[in-house]
Amino acid sequence: KTDISFMINSSGLPKITSIYDQNVSNGNKIDNIPFIFGYKDGTAQNLTATSSNESLISSSQITFGGSGYNRTISLDTTQDISGTSTIKIFIGEIELGSFTLEKVIEASSVTVSSENNETSILNGTTLQMQAEVLPSNATNKKVLWNIINGSGTATIDESGLLTATASGTITVRAVVENSGGIEG
Repeated sequence: KTDISFMINSSGLPKITSIYDQNVSNGNKIDNIPFIFGYKDGTAQNLTATSSNESLISSSQITFGGSGYNRTISLDTTQDISGTSTIKIFIGEIELGSFTLEKVIEASSVTVSSENNETSILNGTTLQMQAEVLPSNATNKKVLWNIINGSGTATIDESGLLTATASGTITVRAVVENSGGIEG
């Protein structure tokens, strides 16, 4: 990032520079998000923060660091849930700014199975396929279906309905959407 932040504060009231919205996945922490705190000589008064979604990140999981004008905020989202929270920063009763935290639980695996565990169907018939995405609380469980034709051919629709179009063998694959290639 090549941005540089400046604080021009002629009012004497406490202010902070903007903090970009933050994204985190799978219980990771976000450490030392920088911001500039402008208030008189920059000495630390009681900076506090609130979360609009305490089950995602409680106020006690938001910490401040730095000194003088150069400050940081760190977010510890170790709970195994996903969601969105608005984080507001205060000095006393004065709200200095806010930003949005979005947390996702990424898929780690997907397993493909068929209705009644069938492994063969007749040409021209259909079979419903299923995909189990793990962990069970993954934010995005949508899969993209595809067929790898072998000696046979088939089609599959977006709901996982397989249609045999020529006798032989095929492979059914499900890829978790936006997962970086998690497939089964």
